[in-house]
Amino acid sequence: MAAKKSALLKPGMVTMASVLLWAAQHEPDSFTAASTGVWLLGALTIMLLVRAGLALAAPILTLTSGMLSKAMADMAERAQQEAREAKTAAKAERAGP
Repeated sequence: MAAKKSALLKPGMVTMASVLLWAAQHEPDSFTAASTGVWLLGALTIMLLVRAGLALAAPILTLTSGMLSKAMADMAERAQQEAREAKTAAKAERAGP
């Protein structure tokens, strides 16, 4: 059974967390109309950059995880094959000439 994907790791939640973290760290000393506008535009910029980064990273991570799972499946299959061969060799050795 496949594990349920955590709601906290969805792209929207990662973006929201990144924007809120940036906004909290770059909060202006006093909120004037200009400083609030610049602050909100900065948060919007961060949101777009994070979404773009996630859009670029998603296919790369998908390909990497697919290759990794295939490599691990191949290693497990090879280990099972070696175990079968060792078992066959042990039976042949016990049977003698």
